[in-house]
Amino acid sequence: LLKTLKVKSLEEAKLNKEKLDGLNKTVETYIMQKNHYLGDLTYEELKEKIKEFGDLSQVRSTAAIESEMAAVNGEKIDLISEKKLLETNIGKWAEEYKDIDGLLDKTIDIKLKQKEIKTNIDKLADLPPEFKSADEFRRTLAEIRDKHSRLINALASQKEEYYMLEKDLPESTYEELAESLKEAESLFEKRLEKGKRLLKIQENFEKIKLKMDEKSFVPVITAFSNYLTSLTDGSYKATDIDDDFNLKLKNENEIEMPLSLLSSGTYDCVALALRLAIAEYILGDNKGFLILDDCLVDLDPNRKAIAAKLINQFAGKHQVIFTTCSPDTAALLGGFLIEI
Repeated sequence: LLKTLKVKSLEEAKLNKEKLDGLNKTVETYIMQKNHYLGDLTYEELKEKIKEFGDLSQVRSTAAIESEMAAVNGEKIDLISEKKLLETNIGKWAEEYKDIDGLLDKTIDIKLKQKEIKTNIDKLADLPPEFKSADEFRRTLAEIRDKHSRLINALASQKEEYYMLEKDLPESTYEELAESLKEAESLFEKRLEKGKRLLKIQENFEKIKLKMDEKSFVPVITAFSNYLTSLTDGSYKATDIDDDFNLKLKNENEIEMPLSLLSSGTYDCVALALRLAIAEYILGDNKGFLILDDCLVDLDPNRKAIAAKLINQFAGKHQVIFTTCSPDTAALLGGFLIEI
């Protein structure tokens, strides 16, 4: 059998069998293709049929025809898609406009709106000269609006912060606080002026004290104490003035009272008593004058009346120049009035 098959072994025979089966399948495939394209025509019949077509030199190749067919099929698909889209749109339009009259009415409405829009556009102001185009104007306007929006947000934030701070403010209004500050400043200025006057008195007193021995200084202390006792209706008296010009006072209970604990009215009484005592000592029987600047403003009515009486008594010997902004004080002191 191997000799008949012209092979050396069984394995080689199997391989040849497999090759033969493959070739048979290929032949069957070609036969099927031939039958598909040529039908039952023989090769000779096919040649005769081709001759009937005449000169085939101008016939395109199969590849070119297939390429053109593919392109045509693509166009066909596009046209079918476009057709379906148009059919859909036509359906929508038919549903929306019903008929040609409805479409005409819609067209008229659109034209009227276009005319209205054009009229509104014509009413708009011309483009500002600093802008070269409408796009530039729109960009600038957008930037301005954006900045405006950010400023509005910042303002809202500031307002919120203001309201939060306002909650922490004291119950007094700004006007009330301003009035309190004004009163405090006024009081401070008055006390500052008093301090300046006392310093001036102290300065002059130091000069005088250098000329006086300890024994001769006793009349000043005595006069000072008498004036103070009169001004305070016996509530205070002076006991001494040391070398550093520290005033030593006692109240009616013989308790020593520092100046820092005195009321503003009593403090003014001390200052006036000291001035009168020093002036009385310095001037003696000589002619002279004393200038007082509204030193009764903080005294109560009783002390003010006593002070006016003492000043008038002093004015009986020496000239007193008294400045005041109070008509009542001026009337109480009497004398020659000069209104400014």
